[in-house]
Amino acid sequence: MKLLLQKVVIIKTESPSGTTHLRRAIRQNLQHLITVLHEAGAEFNIEDEKNAAPLLFAAEAGHAEIIKILMDYKRTETSSCPNSQSNRVDTPLHQAAKDGDASVVDQLVRSGADLESRNHSHQTPLALAVEMCQVAVVRGLLHHGADPQSTLLLSLAVDSNKTEGTRLEIVRTLLLAGANIEVESAHGRTALHIAAQLGYTTIMEFLLENGAKTETEDTWGYTPMEWASRWGRRDSVQVLLAHEAKVNMGNTGEVRLPT
Repeated sequence: MKLLLQKVVIIKTESPSGTTHLRRAIRQNLQHLITVLHEAGAEFNIEDEKNAAPLLFAAEAGHAEIIKILMDYKRTETSSCPNSQSNRVDTPLHQAAKDGDASVVDQLVRSGADLESRNHSHQTPLALAVEMCQVAVVRGLLHHGADPQSTLLLSLAVDSNKTEGTRLEIVRTLLLAGANIEVESAHGRTALHIAAQLGYTTIMEFLLENGAKTETEDTWGYTPMEWASRWGRRDSVQVLLAHEAKVNMGNTGEVRLPT
Protein backbone atom coordinates (compact mmCIF):
# COMPACT_ATOMS: atom_id res chain seq x y z
CA MET A 1 0.00 0.00 0.00
CA LYS A 2 2.80 2.39 0.94
CA LEU A 3 4.65 1.69 -2.33
CA LEU A 4 1.45 2.23 -4.28
CA LEU A 5 0.90 5.57 -2.62
CA GLN A 6 4.47 6.59 -3.39
CA LYS A 7 3.96 5.83 -7.06
CA VAL A 8 0.69 7.73 -7.14
CA VAL A 9 2.31 10.74 -5.49
CA ILE A 10 5.11 10.74 -8.02
CA ILE A 11 2.57 10.83 -10.83
CA LYS A 12 0.36 13.47 -9.25
CA THR A 13 3.16 15.80 -8.19
CA GLU A 14 3.82 16.49 -11.88
CA SER A 15 0.77 18.82 -11.74
CA PRO A 16 1.32 22.56 -11.12
CA SER A 17 0.10 22.30 -7.55
CA GLY A 18 1.66 18.97 -6.59
CA THR A 19 -0.59 18.78 -3.53
CA THR A 20 -3.68 16.82 -4.59
CA HIS A 21 -3.31 13.96 -2.13
CA LEU A 22 -1.83 16.15 0.56
CA ARG A 23 -4.76 18.55 0.39
CA ARG A 24 -7.20 15.65 0.68
CA ALA A 25 -5.30 14.22 3.65
CA ILE A 26 -5.36 17.58 5.41
CA ARG A 27 -9.05 18.13 4.79
CA GLN A 28 -9.93 14.67 6.11
CA ASN A 29 -7.45 14.84 9.02
CA LEU A 30 -5.57 11.74 7.78
CA GLN A 31 -2.45 12.16 9.87
CA HIS A 32 -0.81 8.85 8.90
CA LEU A 33 -1.30 9.54 5.19
CA ILE A 34 0.47 12.89 5.57
CA THR A 35 3.47 11.08 7.04
CA VAL A 36 3.47 8.65 4.12
CA LEU A 37 3.22 11.50 1.62
CA HIS A 38 6.15 13.23 3.28
CA GLU A 39 8.28 10.10 3.04
CA ALA A 40 7.31 9.86 -0.62
CA GLY A 41 8.66 13.35 -1.25
CA ALA A 42 5.54 15.53 -1.22
CA GLU A 43 6.38 19.22 -0.97
CA PHE A 44 4.78 20.77 2.10
CA ASN A 45 5.41 24.40 1.18
CA ILE A 46 4.12 24.50 -2.40
CA GLU A 47 0.99 26.51 -3.15
CA ASP A 48 -1.82 24.94 -5.14
CA GLU A 49 -3.68 26.42 -8.09
CA LYS A 50 -5.67 28.59 -5.65
CA ASN A 51 -2.48 30.00 -4.14
CA ALA A 52 -2.84 28.23 -0.81
CA ALA A 53 -0.05 26.33 0.94
CA PRO A 54 -0.80 23.11 2.92
CA LEU A 55 -0.34 24.86 6.26
CA LEU A 56 -3.08 27.34 5.37
CA PHE A 57 -5.41 24.47 4.51
CA ALA A 58 -4.71 22.93 7.90
CA ALA A 59 -5.45 26.25 9.64
CA GLU A 60 -8.69 26.65 7.70
CA ALA A 61 -9.70 23.09 8.56
CA GLY A 62 -8.90 23.64 12.24
CA HIS A 63 -6.59 20.64 12.53
CA ALA A 64 -4.00 21.54 15.18
CA GLU A 65 -2.41 18.07 15.09
CA ILE A 66 -1.96 18.29 11.32
CA ILE A 67 -0.20 21.62 11.78
CA LYS A 68 2.12 20.00 14.32
CA ILE A 69 2.93 17.20 11.87
CA LEU A 70 3.62 19.66 9.06
CA MET A 71 5.87 21.72 11.32
CA ASP A 72 7.69 18.64 12.66
CA TYR A 73 9.37 18.42 9.27
CA LYS A 74 10.65 22.00 9.49
CA ARG A 75 14.29 20.96 9.25
CA THR A 76 13.75 19.25 5.93
CA GLU A 77 13.54 20.68 2.44
CA THR A 78 9.80 19.96 2.41
CA SER A 79 9.05 22.02 5.52
CA SER A 80 6.05 24.29 5.97
CA CYS A 81 6.52 27.94 6.82
CA PRO A 82 4.13 29.25 9.52
CA ASN A 83 4.48 32.79 8.16
CA SER A 84 3.85 32.04 4.49
CA GLN A 85 1.48 34.58 2.97
CA SER A 86 0.03 33.44 -0.31
CA ASN A 87 -2.01 35.40 -2.80
CA ARG A 88 -4.93 34.64 -0.52
CA VAL A 89 -3.50 37.47 1.62
CA ASP A 90 -3.71 35.86 5.07
CA THR A 91 -1.06 33.84 6.89
CA PRO A 92 -2.22 30.62 8.59
CA LEU A 93 -2.23 32.51 11.91
CA HIS A 94 -4.51 35.22 10.48
CA GLN A 95 -6.88 32.53 9.23
CA ALA A 96 -7.00 30.69 12.55
CA ALA A 97 -7.45 33.94 14.50
CA LYS A 98 -10.32 34.99 12.25
CA ASP A 99 -11.97 31.56 12.61
CA GLY A 100 -11.61 31.61 16.40
CA ASP A 101 -9.70 28.34 16.61
CA ALA A 102 -7.65 28.79 19.79
CA SER A 103 -5.93 25.39 19.61
CA VAL A 104 -4.71 26.02 16.06
CA VAL A 105 -3.55 29.52 17.01
CA ASP A 106 -1.61 28.08 19.94
CA GLN A 107 0.04 25.43 17.75
CA LEU A 108 1.01 27.94 15.07
CA VAL A 109 2.53 30.36 17.59
CA ARG A 110 4.48 27.56 19.24
CA SER A 111 5.72 26.62 15.77
CA GLY A 112 7.11 30.09 15.13
CA ALA A 113 4.26 32.07 13.60
CA ASP A 114 4.85 35.83 13.70
CA LEU A 115 2.39 37.47 16.10
CA GLU A 116 2.81 40.87 14.46
CA SER A 117 2.60 39.83 10.80
CA ARG A 118 0.30 41.97 8.63
CA ASN A 119 -2.18 40.88 6.00
CA HIS A 120 -3.34 42.83 2.92
CA SER A 121 -5.42 45.12 5.14
CA HIS A 122 -2.42 45.76 7.37
CA GLN A 123 -4.08 43.88 10.21
CA THR A 124 -2.31 41.68 12.74
CA PRO A 125 -3.82 38.34 13.81
CA LEU A 126 -4.82 40.01 17.10
CA ALA A 127 -6.68 42.77 15.25
CA LEU A 128 -8.63 40.18 13.25
CA ALA A 129 -9.50 38.23 16.40
CA VAL A 130 -10.65 41.45 18.11
CA GLU A 131 -12.72 42.49 15.09
CA MET A 132 -14.43 39.09 15.04
CA CYS A 133 -14.76 39.10 18.85
CA GLN A 134 -12.95 35.78 19.23
CA VAL A 135 -12.43 36.01 22.99
CA ALA A 136 -10.40 32.83 23.51
CA VAL A 137 -8.09 33.67 20.60
CA VAL A 138 -7.59 37.24 21.82
CA ARG A 139 -6.58 35.91 25.23
CA GLY A 140 -4.28 33.32 23.70
CA LEU A 141 -2.50 35.79 21.42
CA LEU A 142 -2.02 38.26 24.29
CA HIS A 143 -0.71 35.43 26.46
CA HIS A 144 1.87 34.65 23.79
CA GLY A 145 2.98 38.28 23.68
CA ALA A 146 0.90 40.00 20.99
CA ASP A 147 1.02 43.80 21.28
CA PRO A 148 -2.21 45.26 22.75
CA GLN A 149 -1.20 48.85 21.96
CA SER A 150 -2.48 49.13 18.40
CA THR A 151 -4.47 52.30 17.78
CA LEU A 152 -7.39 50.30 16.38
CA LEU A 153 -7.91 47.45 18.84
CA LEU A 154 -10.23 49.05 21.39
CA SER A 155 -12.23 50.74 18.64
CA LEU A 156 -12.58 47.45 16.77
CA ALA A 157 -13.76 45.75 19.95
CA VAL A 158 -16.43 48.38 20.64
CA ASP A 159 -17.60 48.65 17.03
CA SER A 160 -17.97 44.94 16.22
CA ASN A 161 -21.30 43.31 15.33
CA LYS A 162 -21.33 40.91 18.28
CA THR A 163 -23.33 41.18 21.50
CA GLU A 164 -22.43 43.97 23.89
CA GLY A 165 -21.42 41.41 26.51
CA THR A 166 -18.89 39.84 24.13
CA ARG A 167 -17.57 43.24 23.10
CA LEU A 168 -17.20 44.20 26.76
CA GLU A 169 -15.20 41.04 27.44
CA ILE A 170 -12.79 41.90 24.61
CA VAL A 171 -12.41 45.46 25.89
CA ARG A 172 -11.76 44.17 29.43
CA THR A 173 -9.19 41.67 28.14
CA LEU A 174 -7.32 44.32 26.15
CA LEU A 175 -7.21 46.76 29.07
CA LEU A 176 -5.95 44.06 31.45
CA ALA A 177 -3.19 43.35 28.92
CA GLY A 178 -2.10 46.99 29.00
CA ALA A 179 -4.03 48.70 26.21
CA ASN A 180 -4.24 52.48 26.53
CA ILE A 181 -7.85 53.43 27.25
CA GLU A 182 -7.34 56.84 25.62
CA VAL A 183 -5.72 55.55 22.43
CA GLU A 184 -7.16 57.30 19.39
CA SER A 185 -8.30 55.55 16.24
CA ALA A 186 -9.35 57.16 12.96
CA HIS A 187 -10.21 60.86 13.28
CA GLY A 188 -8.94 60.97 16.85
CA ARG A 189 -11.85 59.05 18.35
CA THR A 190 -11.44 57.04 21.53
CA ALA A 191 -13.36 53.92 22.53
CA LEU A 192 -15.64 56.12 24.63
CA HIS A 193 -16.51 58.29 21.61
CA ILE A 194 -17.62 55.20 19.69
CA ALA A 195 -19.49 53.58 22.59
CA ALA A 196 -21.33 56.85 23.27
CA GLN A 197 -22.26 57.26 19.61
CA LEU A 198 -23.60 53.71 19.35
CA GLY A 199 -25.38 53.70 22.70
CA TYR A 200 -23.35 50.93 24.33
CA THR A 201 -23.91 52.06 27.89
CA THR A 202 -22.50 48.96 29.60
CA ILE A 203 -19.21 49.45 27.79
CA MET A 204 -19.34 53.17 28.53
CA GLU A 205 -19.73 52.51 32.26
CA PHE A 206 -16.79 50.13 32.21
CA LEU A 207 -14.58 52.57 30.31
CA LEU A 208 -15.50 55.47 32.59
CA GLU A 209 -14.91 53.42 35.73
CA ASN A 210 -11.45 52.61 34.39
CA GLY A 211 -10.38 56.16 33.67
CA ALA A 212 -11.76 57.09 30.25
CA LYS A 213 -11.92 60.88 29.85
CA THR A 214 -15.26 62.48 29.06
CA GLU A 215 -13.83 65.66 27.56
CA THR A 216 -11.44 64.25 24.94
CA GLU A 217 -12.09 65.90 21.58
CA ASP A 218 -11.70 64.15 18.24
CA THR A 219 -10.34 65.80 15.09
CA TRP A 220 -13.71 67.53 14.54
CA GLY A 221 -13.68 68.91 18.08
CA TYR A 222 -16.45 66.57 19.26
CA THR A 223 -16.47 64.94 22.70
CA PRO A 224 -18.30 61.67 23.53
CA MET A 225 -21.21 63.81 24.80
CA GLU A 226 -21.47 65.54 21.44
CA TRP A 227 -21.59 62.22 19.58
CA ALA A 228 -24.22 60.83 21.96
CA SER A 229 -26.39 63.90 21.44
CA ARG A 230 -25.99 64.05 17.67
CA TRP A 231 -27.01 60.39 17.36
CA GLY A 232 -29.94 60.69 19.74
CA ARG A 233 -28.48 58.37 22.36
CA ARG A 234 -30.35 59.54 25.44
CA ASP A 235 -29.03 56.70 27.61
CA SER A 236 -25.46 57.54 26.60
CA VAL A 237 -26.05 61.18 27.53
CA GLN A 238 -27.37 60.17 30.94
CA VAL A 239 -24.35 57.96 31.61
CA LEU A 240 -21.99 60.78 30.69
CA LEU A 241 -23.89 63.27 32.85
CA ALA A 242 -23.69 60.84 35.77
CA HIS A 243 -19.92 60.95 35.34
CA GLU A 244 -19.92 64.76 35.34
CA ALA A 245 -19.35 65.25 31.63
CA LYS A 246 -19.74 68.86 30.55
CA VAL A 247 -22.88 69.87 28.70
CA ASN A 248 -21.49 72.87 26.86
CA MET A 249 -19.56 71.85 23.74
CA GLY A 250 -17.10 73.90 21.69
CA ASN A 251 -18.50 73.23 18.21
CA THR A 252 -22.21 73.47 18.90
CA GLY A 253 -22.32 75.61 22.01
CA GLU A 254 -24.75 73.30 23.75
CA VAL A 255 -25.65 69.65 23.76
CA ARG A 256 -29.08 68.85 22.36
CA LEU A 257 -30.56 66.28 24.74
CA PRO A 258 -32.41 63.53 22.83
CA THR A 259 -36.15 63.34 23.41
